[in-house]
Amino acid sequence: DEVRTGLWYFDTTLWDVVPQRQRDLESALARHYPEISAPRGWLRFGSWIGGDRDGNPNVTAYATAETLHFHRRLALDKVQDAARSLSRALSISSNRDAVSPEVNALIDKAGAAAGHVRELLKRYPSEPYRAIFADLAAQAEAAREHTLNFPLYPFYAQRTLPMSSTLAMPLPMPAVLTAETIKTTVDTVIDS
Repeated sequence: DEVRTGLWYFDTTLWDVVPQRQRDLESALARHYPEISAPRGWLRFGSWIGGDRDGNPNVTAYATAETLHFHRRLALDKVQDAARSLSRALSISSNRDAVSPEVNALIDKAGAAAGHVRELLKRYPSEPYRAIFADLAAQAEAAREHTLNFPLYPFYAQRTLPMSSTLAMPLPMPAVLTAETIKTTVDTVIDS
């Protein structure tokens, strides 16, 4: 399958290589142009696989929606794996180093969320980063489930309430993890 083949490169190579290139750029700029900061997100990828509506009869709205789901699921799996690893690795104690009010806000949010995160907070009350990244992993898992429970196609299947034979009311979508939430969480930890 063309989509899975394309995503294999992201899964096995690009996910690890792109951050290395970011660090290389930051290092080179710091050494040769210390007054310039490296931009974030300077390298982006796009793909026509599963969306090339150039007459291919196999590329339907359903095929494009499934392609988007494959992309989203892989990204969420990678975020979940990384967050789990960080949760296990970052056992820095708040007894040894003060945490910022922003980190405390993330801890409060994590404690109000998933049950196992609350258990982590009870078991390791002075390890804030463990709880923050466990919560991020739980959010990624919930978002992945969301992709299974709320398909993109057909749109009307799960997202509208029929009012009559000709009228349907859109239903609100459950909250899911966004790239902005991930970025804010990671940046908050980095800045703390």
